[in-house]
Amino acid sequence: LNAESQYTGRSDPTTDNMTAVVLATLSLALSRPSVAPLTGTPACMTLVRGTANRRLALKVSASAFAGVVLGGGPVIPAAHAKAVPTQSELSKLVEGYRGIVKLLDNWDDETITCDAFDRKKESCSTSAARRQAASSNMASCSCDFNPTRVQEVMGFKSTQHPLYLADQVMIRAQPLLKPDSDFDAYDTAVELWARKAEEANVMSYTSSWGEANPGGGRDAVQRYLDKSKKEVVESKELLRQILSALPVDF
Repeated sequence: LNAESQYTGRSDPTTDNMTAVVLATLSLALSRPSVAPLTGTPACMTLVRGTANRRLALKVSASAFAGVVLGGGPVIPAAHAKAVPTQSELSKLVEGYRGIVKLLDNWDDETITCDAFDRKKESCSTSAARRQAASSNMASCSCDFNPTRVQEVMGFKSTQHPLYLADQVMIRAQPLLKPDSDFDAYDTAVELWARKAEEANVMSYTSSWGEANPGGGRDAVQRYLDKSKKEVVESKELLRQILSALPVDF
């Protein structure tokens, strides 16, 4: 608490905001479903997130799968074949990308829910009006922000979602990179994707508790939701870069 807080009893807004984010991050970490380790992954592709070992692992893996047959595809040793994503897995990345594009193109419609009856009113007929209603709780237009939608689209609410643990698929897809791809740029994009996706998740989760946190309110819900959108925008661009290096159409 700052000096003012000690003598007035009021909490410091900056401290409250930091506390909200920290609590949200810890809560997410504790609630994340456990996932069994991948099986059949060669030792050269063992991942150590956030260290140079992952970059080295990918480069070693690149050498292991660098051969090219007459048909133009990479030579995949049978013992390691299941380490490389199937076309179905790659298609899920494309599906996830399209979901993010749809979310951003229809942000207010996707992240604001309104009473079905009120939505038909002229006062609630525009996206801007519904956003204003969600921000101020207007009596004539009952709308609320829905930050959970961001978590859903980014793959953090269901193990069946196309983007659930997408970074693992991206890493395993390294042997399939197009011949003219920049390996280091791909690796960097994957690392940044994992970080930005998680930040979008944390911000949207914090937003969902914006009214319940100390010093919170509808303005806090909107503030963290807007921060989440920034991370989603960057995530989309990173995913587009990643897909551009893989043998998929999107």
